Amino acid sequence: MGGPALELQIRSAAVSEVARRAAGLAARLPGASGGLLFATGRLALQLSELSAALAVESTGIPWLLGSSTGLIGEDGEVEDSTLSVALVWSGGTCSVGVLDAVSPSHLGRAVAEELELPGCPAQVPRLLLLRSAGLGPSSLPGLSEVGRGSGLFGAGTPMPVLPRVLHPDGKIQEGIGAVIRFQGMARPLVGLSHACRVLAPPGMITRARGPLVLEIDGLPALDYLESAGHRVPDPQLLLVALTPPGLEIVDPKQPPVLLRMLHGIDPNRRALVLADPPPPGTRITFAQRDSRAARSDFELLLRDQKRRLCGGRPRFGIFIDCVGRGKSLYGSANVDYRAIVQHHGKLPLIGLKSAFELGPFGDSIAVHTFSALFALFTDPS
Repeated sequence: MGGPALELQIRSAAVSEVARRAAGLAARLPGASGGLLFATGRLALQLSELSAALAVESTGIPWLLGSSTGLIGEDGEVEDSTLSVALVWSGGTCSVGVLDAVSPSHLGRAVAEELELPGCPAQVPRLLLLRSAGLGPSSLPGLSEVGRGSGLFGAGTPMPVLPRVLHPDGKIQEGIGAVIRFQGMARPLVGLSHACRVLAPPGMITRARGPLVLEIDGLPALDYLESAGHRVPDPQLLLVALTPPGLEIVDPKQPPVLLRMLHGIDPNRRALVLADPPPPGTRITFAQRDSRAARSDFELLLRDQKRRLCGGRPRFGIFIDCVGRGKSLYGSANVDYRAIVQHHGKLPLIGLKSAFELGPFGDSIAVHTFSALFALFTDPS
């Protein structure tokens, strides 16, 4: 069984005050085993000072610190403000570390090494924060293989600041990636929801040259798109939705897809320009941001989690929300936050806005965009 969790939204721009109140939160929870501290506004650029101030407080537990352009806490979504959110929990034992990657090209191997740590199997739940600068979906080659069956989930943070960890002994580390491991705890129910509406059933990419998609199902790529009744007045308004080779499509209206930006079109060759060359056997369709589809899909995620609880009790949640969602998508704040409260009650919750999301895809994990990821930690029945 696990234990309780506490969350606190700290409306202060003073580093020392934030550290003091985060440490006080840990002191209020007997047997606290780990903590998260996320910052936004001016504090988002002061993670170094914040981690040092927290180390002085000597909380005796490991912490993962991250920054973003927006946070989610007890008052819902907060943007355009300077504040921080802290979460601590009891039960199990937690540890922290950073990925040994000197550049983005080493990240795939670093993730694999993290999941091969002695005494900490890949199945142990892990929250990974990556600094998104210079990263993209192709920055973690082989992720679908090293992540198979793992408990890894996380986000690319949109700030130019390295995430940090604070060890129980006061040691501070920073890196392209920072991770906290939830050892001795039940695996959370992790679900992922897209913010887009798929426009047509996927077709097979039948001819490509590098990142240039020339033909889909034997038709010029733009002709295929237009045959589905869609034109491209502005490529920035359209996303491509890719189904990697080997994945079964049960429902063509809701295929398993990875959303990617469309980098451009070549009207002379009737072609689409992607960010990376698609692997042979990739199927492709198109999608648009859609608030109604996003709301419906997120509701399905939450209902599925509630069903999978099987009598268990929610403990706390971690919500990772793409910067392309939230108020900019719905026109008002807290749409997804209110849905979480409606389905799971007012539980301790912490979250941040993300540049990309790292979460489940089929029986593996993948880098997602324009998505929301919700990890619900529970006490089993």
